[in-house]
Amino acid sequence: MSQDGGHFNAHWLSLREPADAAARSQSLVERLDAWLADRDAMCIVDLGAGHGSNLRFLGARLHGRQQWLLIDHDPELLDHAARHSPDQSADGLAVSVKCRSGDLKDLATLDLPKPDVLTASALLDLCSRQWIEMLVEHMARWRSAGLFSLNVNGQRFFIDQHGQQIVSRDDQRMAAWFNDHQCQAKGLGRALGPDAVTVLADALEQVGFEVFQESTPWHCPAGDPDRSTLAVELVNGWRQAALEIAPGHGEFIDTWHQERMDWLNRNQAGLVIGHIDLLAIPAPP
Repeated sequence: MSQDGGHFNAHWLSLREPADAAARSQSLVERLDAWLADRDAMCIVDLGAGHGSNLRFLGARLHGRQQWLLIDHDPELLDHAARHSPDQSADGLAVSVKCRSGDLKDLATLDLPKPDVLTASALLDLCSRQWIEMLVEHMARWRSAGLFSLNVNGQRFFIDQHGQQIVSRDDQRMAAWFNDHQCQAKGLGRALGPDAVTVLADALEQVGFEVFQESTPWHCPAGDPDRSTLAVELVNGWRQAALEIAPGHGEFIDTWHQERMDWLNRNQAGLVIGHIDLLAIPAPP
């Protein structure tokens, strides 16, 4: 998993996209689509858009004419997104895309248009409480809906060949270190990590939004060739995060890593990584 703070490279984003698509909540997308049904056209702003996986998933599933604005710090990723975007909505209407390179630290500086939908994928857990409060202020002022997908919830564990969880104190110890690593600064203040969805949901409900959540875990079954590379990258990233948090426990971490890689290579175990999707709908005026 190649990343620098909250900056992810194209290889990692492409590797995770099929797992993202399989995990995402279809029911929340359908609920959002129903809320948007009376609009002739809609403006959708995608924060931290990366190389466009959110656009590719949602653009072809939402009905109506769509005008997307993609915001990311990396112009190369945005160029990929623009070149690999859908040109039609679910009912065959136009999907137009504009990209803007910018820093998400202060949304006010981005001079964003008033969106019908504010969306992001795998972003919230990188954000601080202060950033999320800023996000909610903008959503309340705009009265825009929000769809925030694939936010980590702190659950990560191995499964056996039958899909049953392997309970291990060592894995629990490693998961705690990984979650501690998630709560470091990632470019948008001190990250909330697995607590981000709860903080956002509470803040939105306090200003009158109706909030819906759904568990959307990644599943990497034992021996599944379509998920094996992702599972290896996840375990390698897990090791690196633990080493940064607990450098004095390197021998334990490396032994754990070697054993878990052996499980994967022998098709003896798979991996589940927990996520949550959140949809927020503003109260009627």
